[in-house]
Amino acid sequence: MPTNPVRALRRLSQNFLVDGRALARILAAVDPQANDLVLEIGPGAGVLTAPLGDRVRRLVAIELDPRLAAPLSERFAGHAAVRIVPGDALELDWREPFADLGGIEPGLRVVANLPYAISSPTILRLLEEDPAREAHLMLQREFAQRLSATAGTKEYGSLTVLVAARARVTRLFDVPPSAFRPRPTVASSFVRLVLPRPRALDDVVWRALKAVSRAAFDGRRKRLSNSLARGLALAPDRVQALLASAGVDAGLRADAVAPEAYLRLAVALAASSLA
Repeated sequence: MPTNPVRALRRLSQNFLVDGRALARILAAVDPQANDLVLEIGPGAGVLTAPLGDRVRRLVAIELDPRLAAPLSERFAGHAAVRIVPGDALELDWREPFADLGGIEPGLRVVANLPYAISSPTILRLLEEDPAREAHLMLQREFAQRLSATAGTKEYGSLTVLVAARARVTRLFDVPPSAFRPRPTVASSFVRLVLPRPRALDDVVWRALKAVSRAAFDGRRKRLSNSLARGLALAPDRVQALLASAGVDAGLRADAVAPEAYLRLAVALAASSLA
């Protein structure tokens, strides 16, 4: 495997994949196909970019670090399927680099080795926007555990509820710190998110679900009725009515309420707001 030509920056949480066995497992899990449109976030030294680009219709790699983007652009300048885009993947339009192909149907496949600081906002963008149909993500293992946690565990939280509403999550395998340079202090997990098209719930209910889950887990040690009243700025009697409508026990704490119950609460809140 090629080594990275630049020093990793701590402020960008850069950890470059250097293990050939891990790379092979990642490629096998992604299983790129000839007609795929792939968006790679944070290509680094291009260890995934090259084998993916050789197998798909188009691969667009977005790199924030100009020290990495420049040599990648030079390296892949003659590759018909690969485009290197300098910039912030959280801000750029994911559709635009594929516009000349006549659209992105049936959706992009996203591949990323995500620093912890942008893991949550990247996943929220995947859930909230339409371009992607699937994502393969390298995440810190503890963060990955949050995506598919069960109610009653310490990992269970607002993000778990949101992911459950709009994606199917599979933790594929763990990757040890020794697979990266510099070596991180924690293990990583490679995760697949399948994003149904069309999305499973409309935007009004989605916004209500975000509000309900955030309010609940901001006060996760309190009774759910108290957390919702404070977090949603609603009168106690209205909160009680919402909980009753959704069939949720007002005395439970946030981490004892299953994702489907939060979804019922969101539907009730959305309906009451529109009434």
